[in-house]
Amino acid sequence: MEIEENGSCILLNTFDGILEYKRKTSNKIARLEIALKEEKEKMEKFNKYMCYKCDHNWIDDNIDCLDGYKLSVPIRYCEYCEMNYNTFLSITKS
Repeated sequence: MEIEENGSCILLNTFDGILEYKRKTSNKIARLEIALKEEKEKMEKFNKYMCYKCDHNWIDDNIDCLDGYKLSVPIRYCEYCEMNYNTFLSITKS
């Protein structure tokens, strides 16, 4: 079995080697999920703080979105803290 990692090809030629690599990958995924959850919690705290501490100046703009290849998708964000207006609304409504 061949696996590509960081641009390099890894050859796993024994069942035990494949199983060990699977276990390591599973553990790595679990650690990354925990790290991602912690980072999301930090971002949520930052957004709540900035929601109430920033003197927001909302800018209306358009972006091209790769998801679905949509052109000129309207967005609104704060000039100062760069918060998305939808994030602002979700925080202030809760």
